[in-house]
Amino acid sequence: METMNFTPLRTRLLIGPSISTLLCGSIGCSTLGEMASSTDSSTGYSKTKNAAGETVYRRTEPAHFDYSPPVDRYEPIRPIAFHSSTDSATSSVAHTTSPAPTLSNDFFGSLEAASTEGHLHLGGHLGYSINPYLEPRIGLSIFGSKDLYAGADLSARANLPLGILKLFTGIGGYFGDTKKCVTAFNPYSGRLEETCEKKFLTTGYVEAGVEVGSFSVFVRDYNIERAGLSIPTPLFYGIGLRL
Repeated sequence: METMNFTPLRTRLLIGPSISTLLCGSIGCSTLGEMASSTDSSTGYSKTKNAAGETVYRRTEPAHFDYSPPVDRYEPIRPIAFHSSTDSATSSVAHTTSPAPTLSNDFFGSLEAASTEGHLHLGGHLGYSINPYLEPRIGLSIFGSKDLYAGADLSARANLPLGILKLFTGIGGYFGDTKKCVTAFNPYSGRLEETCEKKFLTTGYVEAGVEVGSFSVFVRDYNIERAGLSIPTPLFYGIGLRL
């Protein structure tokens, strides 16, 4: 009986998010969503200050709604192709003997959460163990700080293995954005208008912690710039799980 190999699926699950991470980290997840949308655009924003003194990017345009007719999803029935037993046997042998793509065991995943009063950083990472002492990582994260931001992390850890314990220190950075839209009637133009506003959050951090098995605890010192303002915070305390 032929056995199923899930390695290609694992490969896609790990490589796909890492590509998305690179895009989110370079242009922001809300901006990435606008660029990928057929009904939205990442252009037309103007940099300004709001009443709280925050730097925001604002765009006002006529509200648009999708009035396109439903798509006919009928697909014609394709003819069934028959193969000779020789072809089937050859195909089966080729399928069972062809090597499946694999990822090195040096790759790993992790989930982490760090928080302090009024702030939360939560995300998943894909890491690579260059050796027992150094691990660069990349990940997708959300950052709660007055608003909820979506973005990406880039970090690295230096490890000191001590039996079942592993002490580590690290540095990292985060980039994310948030977007809010409001639709209202403009009496001067006589039409519905949509106003969208985006904010960006960036931060660097240093950390130190200990890992036991797959579980870790750590403390981080963040340097946060939110919507153009420097936001001082107490130390963050966090937990992590290696997958």
